[in-house]
Amino acid sequence: MKHKLSWLFLIAQLFALPANSSTDNGMLLGMNLNWNADFDTPHRFANIVRSVTKQWKPPRNHGPYEADVKLDLRPSQPNDAFTLIIRSPNKPTNDFHKLVAGTYTIRWKGDARVKVTNFDNQNLMRFISGGEGTFTIDPDKTHRGLKVKAKGNLSDLEIIQPGMLASYDSGNEWSPDYISWLKGLNLQVLRFMDLTNTNGNLREYWSERTTPDYASWNLLEKPTREKERGHVPYEVLVDLANQLNIDPWFNIPHRADLTKDINSGENFVYELSSYVKTNLNKNLTPYYELGNEVWNSKFINTAWFANLQRASNYHEAKYNHKEKLFTKTAHGLNQNDQINILKHKDNHPKKSTGSASWGIKFVHVVNADQFQVKDKTGKILKLGPGATMAAYILPGDDTIESNIHKNYASQVDAMWEILDQVHGPDNYYKLIAAQAANKNTIKKRLSALKKTPDFVALAPYTNGESVQMGADLSSQSVRPKIWMTRANTHKKRFPVYASVYLKNSSPTFEQVEKGSGNGFVGSAGSLVFKDNKSWDQFDEITGLDETKAYEIWYALSGPFGEQLVGPLAFNLASTATEVRQMDNFDNQVFRDRYDADKMLARLKSYKALLPDKTRLINYESGRHFFPAKMNPESGEAKSWLYDYYGGQQHANVMKYAIENTAKAGVAAYLYYKDISVTNWHLTRDINNTEPAYKAFASFQGLVNVQ
Repeated sequence: MKHKLSWLFLIAQLFALPANSSTDNGMLLGMNLNWNADFDTPHRFANIVRSVTKQWKPPRNHGPYEADVKLDLRPSQPNDAFTLIIRSPNKPTNDFHKLVAGTYTIRWKGDARVKVTNFDNQNLMRFISGGEGTFTIDPDKTHRGLKVKAKGNLSDLEIIQPGMLASYDSGNEWSPDYISWLKGLNLQVLRFMDLTNTNGNLREYWSERTTPDYASWNLLEKPTREKERGHVPYEVLVDLANQLNIDPWFNIPHRADLTKDINSGENFVYELSSYVKTNLNKNLTPYYELGNEVWNSKFINTAWFANLQRASNYHEAKYNHKEKLFTKTAHGLNQNDQINILKHKDNHPKKSTGSASWGIKFVHVVNADQFQVKDKTGKILKLGPGATMAAYILPGDDTIESNIHKNYASQVDAMWEILDQVHGPDNYYKLIAAQAANKNTIKKRLSALKKTPDFVALAPYTNGESVQMGADLSSQSVRPKIWMTRANTHKKRFPVYASVYLKNSSPTFEQVEKGSGNGFVGSAGSLVFKDNKSWDQFDEITGLDETKAYEIWYALSGPFGEQLVGPLAFNLASTATEVRQMDNFDNQVFRDRYDADKMLARLKSYKALLPDKTRLINYESGRHFFPAKMNPESGEAKSWLYDYYGGQQHANVMKYAIENTAKAGVAAYLYYKDISVTNWHLTRDINNTEPAYKAFASFQGLVNVQ
């Protein structure tokens, strides 16, 4: 793909800053781009087949998302008689990301006859042959996806969105709408961790990557390794960086073979960086990161680095799920030995695939041939149902945590040696990632490196507690209740009192706490929050009058101080058996800002650990908007907190947190993530710039430090 340089770009080239230039005058703003998933993001590519995420063999009663066969979507691979599902991530209850209305062009190679329907099995295009056709989506109907049915030989399927055919045929894979959305933010850095499927990217060699000529950039019929899926091609990501003129951030697959001869054409780092050097706009500087969050036991790269080069300490044992018992003849383990149980044996570097490990656990010896595994509290743990075999790694002479740091640092040093050779030492950004909640991670990684990084990347989030009031009603009584999203992480730090008053009483915090004041009816007592999965119940108050109007007030104490929460109005004359209401906007923003202030203090302490020429980067930041596993308003998992405040709280707190981060001297702040119908999004729709988008855009890519 060739990008035609505009005269504006040529002028920018003349005045471009040198590589590794200082950002001392402000904090750069960037963005993590969400994964390429047709169920979670709008179709950001002109050709919507690029985002097809999953196919199913047809189970009974599976609903609309079934497919007849797995497809081979590699270039020029024939497929015969199939149904392909292309989804849009909206639900019937909202309008986000429904397929764009208008006329689509569908093209394919081969003699197949092709038909297109929607999920209601309404024909959009009846069976045709000839390799090309069109169909139209009605703007007045909600289309949650398409079914493409084929009879005969077909390969290289394309479905191009309305109005994008000419641009696509000229070599532009990206939706102009998405390009416009990104341009509006004036970003300085684009991180491609999710788009390159880093957490599941098992590639070792350059030839194993997904290339632009795959029909889908997610699906591989015959992947190199089990459970592996595709990724957006690096060539396409370089093109995006060029179109927007923004520095790209590449995550290198953790299994990339850094010892491979650079003349072989297979050394992943050498080939990628060579392509970047040749094709990236000359005024742009790439960032390179090895893996993603190499401490998080949920991700396979952590187990990989923990176990790297430790084949002599790799073992397998029979496992009894019911008894939580591992059996290995003469296992030779001692009580409280440190052990790392793998959820899948193929996490070992000599194997081919796998998922994350349990992390650091401890041995409980049953006898010479049997043992169990416990956590640091002594609780006996168990593998998932159906497990009959287990694999485990012993740390040898060092701890598993130390192995992770040392192996990670040695691989990073090896990666930098290659990048120095390709780019030159000062023409790309060297960085390492470390756990934001653990200063030792930063210290140990820095001490294990041979070279000094330009940046240490951390991911601190804002997690202000969200509160909802509630009450169960009966004929002459009320039982107040309350719910907090993160109560289980704080427990006794959050005592709360509830009292009932006549309507419009306006008590003080102290009056609610003591059960007094004008209009006081009765106290429901106090409690401490138990967890964030259910309501916490107060005492019942009886003897109420159905002819009167009441309200409940709550006195909430926490590390942020004292807050008066309420009023929650109710009357017993109605037929309602329950009332619910979110806390007021000001209280919510205050709690969020308190958490943002804590983040500022943490960042300053992290900065003090760094060498003089090394700076901090927030590689992922934002506000958690799914902080609980339930939604008290409906019981459904959706972004209810975001919706309740109309996005204003999201925008307010995000802007405050960004300004605080800049005060800590952080070099760049990358929001996680751009567009998603689920968690941690800036917005949910390309065509709906919600308050947070506007707040982020108001900085114009740079936060000045006063």
